[in-house]
Formats: sequence, C-alpha cells, structure tokens
Amino acid sequence: MSQSNNGLENASLADTVKAQRGGIFNKLAHMIKAIYIDVTSHWLKPAKGNYVSYKEIAAYSLGGFGQQLILPFLAYFSLSATSTLLGATIGLQPVHLQLMLMIQQVFGLLFSIVRGQLVDNTRSKYGRFRPYIGLMGFPIVFIAIIFVFLPFEQLGYTTKLILAFVFSTLCVYPSGALAPLYFDSYNELRTVISPNSKERGKVIAISAIAYSLAPTIYYSAIPLLSNFTGGLTNIATYKWVVVPFALVGVVFGLFAAIGTKERIIVPKTYVPKVNLVTGIKDIYKNKYWVLRTVSTLLTFLRTANIFILTWMFIYDLQDMVLMGILNPVLGTASGLAMFLSPLLLNKLGSQKAYILKEFLPIIFSVFVLLFLKNFVLFFIFYYLNTFVLAFNVIIDPVIHGEIKDYQQYISGKRMDFTLGTAGSLFLPITLASGLLIPFIYESQGITKNYDILYDPMVREQIFYIVASVSILGSILAFIPIIFYNLTKGKYDNIVKVLKLRAMFEDYINGDLSPESVKNGVEIVREAKTYAAMPMADLKTLKREVLFAKKGERKAAFKEYIENRNLSEQIEGSHILIDELHKYDSPQMIANANIAERIVLIGLNNETSIDIGGFLIEAQALPAHTAKEKSYRKKRIAQAKALIKMHESIAKYPHGLAEADYTRLDTLNNTEAQTAAEKKEKRKKINALYKEFARYDKLVAVYLDAKKFLNMRVAYSRFDEIADGYDDACKAYATLKAQEEEQDRLQKEQQKAEIERLKREKLARKKHKKPTIGRENDKK
Repeated sequence: MSQSNNGLENASLADTVKAQRGGIFNKLAHMIKAIYIDVTSHWLKPAKGNYVSYKEIAAYSLGGFGQQLILPFLAYFSLSATSTLLGATIGLQPVHLQLMLMIQQVFGLLFSIVRGQLVDNTRSKYGRFRPYIGLMGFPIVFIAIIFVFLPFEQLGYTTKLILAFVFSTLCVYPSGALAPLYFDSYNELRTVISPNSKERGKVIAISAIAYSLAPTIYYSAIPLLSNFTGGLTNIATYKWVVVPFALVGVVFGLFAAIGTKERIIVPKTYVPKVNLVTGIKDIYKNKYWVLRTVSTLLTFLRTANIFILTWMFIYDLQDMVLMGILNPVLGTASGLAMFLSPLLLNKLGSQKAYILKEFLPIIFSVFVLLFLKNFVLFFIFYYLNTFVLAFNVIIDPVIHGEIKDYQQYISGKRMDFTLGTAGSLFLPITLASGLLIPFIYESQGITKNYDILYDPMVREQIFYIVASVSILGSILAFIPIIFYNLTKGKYDNIVKVLKLRAMFEDYINGDLSPESVKNGVEIVREAKTYAAMPMADLKTLKREVLFAKKGERKAAFKEYIENRNLSEQIEGSHILIDELHKYDSPQMIANANIAERIVLIGLNNETSIDIGGFLIEAQALPAHTAKEKSYRKKRIAQAKALIKMHESIAKYPHGLAEADYTRLDTLNNTEAQTAAEKKEKRKKINALYKEFARYDKLVAVYLDAKKFLNMRVAYSRFDEIADGYDDACKAYATLKAQEEEQDRLQKEQQKAEIERLKREKLARKKHKKPTIGRENDKK
C-alpha cells in the first residue's frame, strides 16, 4: 500500500514538474513572440509615444559594433604602463609613458576646448554629431596603422618616445586630438536620439547588448590568433591580427552616421550659440554635473585592479588558451549587466540605480582582495565586480543625458561637448592622481623589463597593493553620489519644462504646431493634478514595513513604493508649476522693468536716456544675503554689457540696424543646380552665419532683453493657447491619420513591387532551358 502511495506521489510530482516546465516554456514562447511582433510592427515606425524605430536602433547598434572593434586597437596607444604595445612590445619605461601622458593631457585640454566650440556650434542638417561619426573613423585608423608598421627594430629609444607621443596624441582616446570627435560624437548621439529618458535607456540597452558582441569576439579571438604571431608582446600581432579588426570596424561605424536622427527639445528656430567662458560658468552651477565629475575623477583608483586578471594569465598561469576561453566568459558579465540595466532602471529609476551601481563595487573589490591566492574564487568575484562596473555602459549615458537636460533647464542653452571641456579643467588633479599607479609599479621594480612579474613574491605584492587601492577608490567615488537627488519626478518635470519653453518660443515666432499645443496643455494639466494631491507620510509607511507581520510585509512594502513614487511626482510637479508662474515673482517683475528700458533705448539710443544710470542703480542694490549678492552681480554685469554695447555701436558712422534674419531663410530656399552654384550658396550661407554671429555677440544684452519680454508675454497667454486645445487635438489627429495613410500606401506599393519582382523572376525561370537540354541541342 505504501509503495502504491509512493508511486502516486512520485507520479504527481513528475506531473507537477512537467507542468511547471511547460509553463516556463510557454511563457518564454509568448515573450519571444511578443518581442517579434513588437520589432516587426515598429521596424520602420516607432510605437505610440516613442520616437525611435527598431530600424534606427539597429543602425545605431551596428555603428557601436564597429566602434567597439576600433577602440581596443586605439587603447594600445595609451601612454600607460599597462599598454602592451608601447610598454611590453616597444619597450618604453612606465615613468616616461606617464610623463608623456601628462604633457598629452595638457594638449588634450586645448583639443577639448576646440572640440567643444566646434561641435556645440555645429550647424548641419544632419545634426551635431552624425557628421563627425561619418567622417572621422577612417583617418584615425589610418594614422594608427602607419605607426604599427614603423621599423621599430631600427629606431633608437628617444625616437620611439617621440613617435609614440606624436601618434598617440593624434589618435588615442580620450585625450587625443581626433579620436574624441569620433567616439564622443557616438556617445553623445545616444543622449539625443530620443527626448524620452525611458526610451533612451531602452535604446542604449539594446544597442549595448548588440555591440558588446564586438569586444567579446575581439578579446576571445585576439589571444588565440596571437599564438600564431608571437603573442601580445610581438609587433606582428598588431600588424596582422589587430589591424584587420579595426578596418572592419570603420565600415560598421558608418551605419550610426547614416541610419539615425538627433532629437533635442528646442524651438524650431533654435540656432546653436555656445560661448566657451559663459558656458563653462553655467556648467559649474550644475550640482549634478559637479557630483558626477568628482566621482568620475576618483574612478581611476577604483579600476586599479582591472589588469590583475590579464597579468595573472601572462605572468602567473602563463596560459593564453585559458585566457582565450575565460575572456568570453568574463564578457558575459557585461552582456548580463546590459540586459538587466533597463530592468533596474525601470524598477528603481535612474537616480537609485545610479547610487546602487556606485555602491556595489565597494563590496566586490573587498572579495577580490581576499581571494587573490584562490584563482577560482578570485575569478568569481572579479566577474561580479566586472558585472557591476558594466552597468556604467547603460546607466551612465542615461544619467549623462539627464544632466545635459538639467543643464539646458538651468541655463537655457543646449551644451554637449562643452561639458567635457569643463571637466578638462580638472586636469591638474588628473595629472597628479595619474602618477600613483606608475609609482606603485616602479616602486616594486617594474621599469623597462616586465619579466620581473614572473617572480611570485613581486607579483603578489603588487596585486595586493592595487587591489587595496581599488577598495579605497570605490569608497571615495561613492561618497559624492550619496548627494545625487535628481529623482524621476524631478527629471520628468524638467523635460516637461523644456517642452513648455519650446512651445512658448514657437508661439512667439508664429510657428506653433498642433502637437506642441496638445502636449503643452496636457503636461500643465497633469502637473496641476499632481500638485493638488497630498503628500504621503513616507516615514510612517516605512516604519509599517519594518514592523509588519511576515504575511503582510509584501503588501506594506508595495504600498510604500507606490506612495514614494507618487510623492516624487508630486514634488516634481511644483517645478513645472513654478515655471509657469515664474514671471510673477517680484524679482522677475523688476527684471522686466529693466528689460523694457533697454528695449526702449534700442540700439542707437535715440531717446537719449542716460545709460550710465543702469550701472549706478545696480551698484546701489542691497547685498546682505547670498541671493541678493548673486542678483546684484548679475545686474552689474548687465549694466556694464549695455554700456559696452553702446560704446561699440557709437563707432558705426550711421548707427546700427537690427539684423534681418529672413535673409537666411531666403537664401536657404534659393535653388542651386550646378556644383558651382551650390558652392556659392554654401559660401553665402556661411558668410551670413558669421555676420549674424558677430551681430548677436555685439548686441547680446539687447537681444536678451527682447527675448525676456517676449517670453513673459507668451507665458501670460497660456490660457489663450489652452483655449485652442480641442482644435489642436483634432488637427493633430488629422495629421497622424494622414501620415498613417501615407505609410499604408507606401507599404502596399513596396509589397506590390516585391510581388512584381517575384513574378518576373519566376517567369525567367520558366523560360530558361535546363543545362542538359542545351547540351543535347549542341549535339
């Protein structure tokens, strides 16, 4: 009887397991089917509420795949003691490499300034970044290839040093002259590929998972192929193994330039005008940029242990085959992190995900240190540390994009490369901190001869030191991030403010679209709804979670999370409400009075108003508090700019007329047929841009006053704009219906064309004689 019962129980258990397996497979099948339907349905046209189609994501991913094949090649040109090309292969000393790196970084600051002004003021129908992605790939790789094929065996040590410095400075990333234009343009493109932060994270995640295949392929193939060319310390490996990968990468990189678009929230008439000095001053007021920059400066310590595994393979295990096997395994850590990053961002939000990914390296770095003598456990925790650090690939660009949007929110200017220029001003700190790791190497006897690492006592001591430094660096890098409080609710409303400002500027310029009105009214109504809601007592809810009974804790925690997210939205909604009423404050009313007087004076002061009185008024303002001091400083700067403007205009014999910007539109609409006409047209357009740039710089204080007053009027007419909401919704729906109809007709035409080609192909096959028949005819 008991055997019978046991048999029934076993059968029942087997059925349960089978049912569970079936359920898992069914869920997996449904998930794959849903992904397939989503991709095929939105291959050419994005889903409702989104901006990016899957075709564009694929193009961006292929471009990234190409860049990831080029990047390892250029990494060998890094003036670092860990460079296997410049150090172990060519034989340059670590201290000499570090000293050259310090000089290179000084040049890098100058290059950064030039790049910032070049890219942030780029006017192109292709955007700011795509032209550089398309044009810079091949020249950089070509320069690097020239270096690899130089006859180093015939060169002296000093000549090698000079050549290494010159070629590295030209093509190394990120401190070189050319490579940042290529790689940073790609990195910045992902922050403007969509104005939707959630979709931006999705695009970054999908593309990162796709292009992460490149380093996985690269770092598994290179060690194996290097066995045929003498290893990573033989120049032949770089000539015949590494170079072909880079050339393939250049071709793939073109997809990102050709198949993507740039989308930023600006008025239709926006023209990029970023002044270097004022731009950097504005950036330093961005607290989130400052926190992230300080944290990033300390990451060189956190990653001090990154070369331990490679040196274990080369100098301890001396097994390049095992290295070729385990490198792809290590690569799965990055792939897994990229796959989980969007889930983490959706679950926690970008701010909390950012804090978490900065905290976890502290834990895993400790375990890496503890298990240095146990390779299996060491590799496990090195893998986990790599896994956590790989969250940077997805989360950091999302955070960077949000910081840029916040920068636009506080300054009114869209800046991209200028943020990098501002970060370059920390160069003295970077130079000083960069000496630490080479100093550790040389203090342990590593100079020209890296073979000393074959000595286990020397090797283990270096490993313990750099692993300890990594722990310290992880802790220091985490401290600034504790104060990073740009929550999802705050950021969502900052983006809404940017949309609202763009709507008002389009209203001023008489170019208000139905979509802009629809979105503008809806975000204001939504913000007012949230602002009217009461804030939950989160402390009480958190306490209830801690003291809840076992069965009730899950529900209590869910309630806490829902109320916390709602509280963030309520808190963030006040950002938009304050924006809508910002011109009603006493300070803004005072600013309006000053702006009215500046506009009344005009460019040539035909009213004969005493301009010097503006400066006297500004200097007489109170300066007791920090806020009063800041306001007084701005007013004094404005008054001085006004005086300087009129002194410059007084030098014009007939005064200065206001610029006619319609001349540019007229010229743009002029048809040019021949190459000579097109060249002449471009020449005239560039001349107009320069003329308007000089004019804008000369009369900036006057133009700012006019814009301030126009925006103030536009904000006061929001109710008037909102009255047209219903008509805007109808017009928007009509436009969408027309677009969908055009898409449907286009698909039908494409389908008909494919069917026609199939019929023609089938007809050709029917009329084509078989080979045997033709041979019989000949006989």
